[in-house]
Amino acid sequence: MTYILLTLVTLISQVDANLLDGTQVKGELKSLSSEEALFVIEKEEKKVPVSSLLEIVYPEPEESDSHDKEFLTIQLTDETSFFSNEILIDNNDVSINSDDVGETVLHLDTISNIRLGTGDNNIINSWDKLCSRNHKQDLLVIRKGDILDHLDGTITSITKEKINFLMEGSEISANRKKVFGLIYARKQKTNTNAVCKAVLQNNSIVNLASIIRIADESFYQAELLVGGKIKIPAHSLKRLDFSLGKIQYLSEMKPVEVVYTPFFDVKWEYQKDRNMDGGPLRLGRKKYEKGLCIHSKTYLRYRLAGNYRRFQAVMGIDDSVKKLGNVHIVISADSKKLLEADVSGDDDPREFDLDVSGVRDLIILVDFGSNLDISDHLDLANARLLK
Repeated sequence: MTYILLTLVTLISQVDANLLDGTQVKGELKSLSSEEALFVIEKEEKKVPVSSLLEIVYPEPEESDSHDKEFLTIQLTDETSFFSNEILIDNNDVSINSDDVGETVLHLDTISNIRLGTGDNNIINSWDKLCSRNHKQDLLVIRKGDILDHLDGTITSITKEKINFLMEGSEISANRKKVFGLIYARKQKTNTNAVCKAVLQNNSIVNLASIIRIADESFYQAELLVGGKIKIPAHSLKRLDFSLGKIQYLSEMKPVEVVYTPFFDVKWEYQKDRNMDGGPLRLGRKKYEKGLCIHSKTYLRYRLAGNYRRFQAVMGIDDSVKKLGNVHIVISADSKKLLEADVSGDDDPREFDLDVSGVRDLIILVDFGSNLDISDHLDLANARLLK
């Protein structure tokens, strides 16, 4: 893969850099290239290879006026999604004016869908379902009360007032204010890997082929993965995610085998990215967005096929039950035990980092402890495989 990446030539505000080995760097980001990041920590410089970076996290802004504005939403074919103030389409040129990405012109083939309207969760869920389907023709989506309806045809242009649409050989012109959204008949895929993913403060996600900060400028110049140059305001960045292709969370994988052996008659199914009650995973009063919650007695087998080097997680009884839980855990790589331990609700959370190089199958067995199966809610928080 060719890296066109990042050169920052001025100091910016304090950032937190999380590394693949589980360590963290806190300081000012002085420069960033395709090879390394240079941080200044208490006047000392520290170089970190980009290959070791998991993410760079930027501070939250003190205030935002975004709640006072109305935006339309644009999604690209690589699943990049951002808000925009305005969009116009003429032939194959898509002109965008956005607080997220500045003023830019993209090729029409890069646009997957455009949502012009707003609505409650039911309406947005209906919209998302429409967008996720494969369509043979473009859709012009109209809201009728609490439901979304659509016309099939070809979108030809968008002006400030009208949307022109070709349907069954006839061109119709729709009032833009009455159109909820537009969905193009194309797949949301790209054949090129992103160098990094920019997550913005408003949670927009932008897949990038390159990003550069110019001296004394308040924005980043970047190139979208699908093509097209953009400008991202420095204060809009929430984090730069370099984990693409380097890390795989276990909660995003499907085990090839799952076996439950209930102590009584209740079968507790393992949970992904939440605890047994549906709340967030919590260990030591810290909340984790990713991970597994596993009840005794549960057997999970994952196919790794020799593609990973390390298996890392933070292990403990979930805070929701804390002192009551007690389990015995065994983690094996093929036929070799990597970890065996008793875990009690009285224990502090513990981290582990296991070598899984060349391993075909990863097996996790959470067995009964000394307290029957009462509150045996074991969290493997941040459980992840590294390549």
